Amino acid sequence: MQGAAHPETGSGCKRTRVNVLDPFEFEVPASSANLGPGFRVLGVALDLTMRVRVEPRKKGDTHTIERRAGFVEKFDDPRHDPILRGLHVGASKFAIKLPPAVHLIVQSSVPPACGLGTTSASYACGLAAAAHFAKEPIAFERLLTELVDLGGDPAHGAASLVGGLVTCAELRAQSGEARYRVFPHALLDTWRFVIVCPALQVGVADLARLLPASLPHGATARTTGRALGVLRALALGDQELLSECIEDEVHVPYRRQVVPGMAQCMHAAREAGAAAATISGAGP
Repeated sequence: MQGAAHPETGSGCKRTRVNVLDPFEFEVPASSANLGPGFRVLGVALDLTMRVRVEPRKKGDTHTIERRAGFVEKFDDPRHDPILRGLHVGASKFAIKLPPAVHLIVQSSVPPACGLGTTSASYACGLAAAAHFAKEPIAFERLLTELVDLGGDPAHGAASLVGGLVTCAELRAQSGEARYRVFPHALLDTWRFVIVCPALQVGVADLARLLPASLPHGATARTTGRALGVLRALALGDQELLSECIEDEVHVPYRRQVVPGMAQCMHAAREAGAAAATISGAGP
């Protein structure tokens, strides 16, 4: 279940300038992040998407958003909508001149609060819409840095912006500022991902507070090895290797404690034939 990268955000690509008042559409995929031991590092795009239609308008002075069909998220203040925030931050950061009035229409097949990166995908939608109006193409890794600064997750964001199976490395520039490199990986197309969304919501901030401030060296070494094993298993279709390497010591044991029945659910998934079961993103 892979999503395609949005062509506007590709690195080094060339494009033909179009009339800035012409409407355009694109899709941004949901994602599963962490994949067991890859906490904030591994992500895979899924075939659940947010479809965005952008309608620049000659008259008016507002940027508005309309959410139609599918899973409709509502915000008390429209200015807090992550798609609009991504649009405005992208325009400000990259000195992009937006049309005076822009109307965005969003249709989403992504259920919120299920660990599928809805917030990161929403930021990606706004940033991608802003990038369309840039005079020159903007590398997706620069967009990812802004997405994380907005509060998005790097692994979710990388998968939504690039598509496919990716790893995301946080690097430090000489100035000390964080920057990101994204590396695509092979993913055998016979894999299928099954998402289980219980009627339970757990706040991301609450889950973050459950995690320890540090880990033993042994745990970090085992985690690195397992993450590499997950990548190899997904590339080769090795179910036994994936089953062995999906185990995690960084976040899953702590988060599993606050969701009643999660351990039993994971066990049931394997008993039913799943190669592996884990927590997707920060969701329940």
